[in-house]
Amino acid sequence: MTKRTVPDSFLPGLSLPTAMEMPKIDLGHVESPSPFTALGSKGIGEASCMSVPPAIGNAIADALSVLGVTINELPLTPNKIWHLLQEAKSKKRNLNWKR
Repeated sequence: MTKRTVPDSFLPGLSLPTAMEMPKIDLGHVESPSPFTALGSKGIGEASCMSVPPAIGNAIADALSVLGVTINELPLTPNKIWHLLQEAKSKKRNLNWKR
């Protein structure tokens, strides 16, 4: 099989499409109320953007639970995690700390 490459002299002739080259786009609105809510309202994109921070928080809480650390305050910053670890270390909760 022959390997083909695009010659460098070809690339400067290419340009990105601008608004002048874009086709006309007609937008429409389709209403489909949700049967599961009183007003028929639906969420748009909240679920996808709001699932990552709680997942990270739960992972940290799960990892620190063996130390007896309970996370009950947000935002969860590196400084707060460090202080929780220091508190757990001083109380020697449920773990033999390596020295």
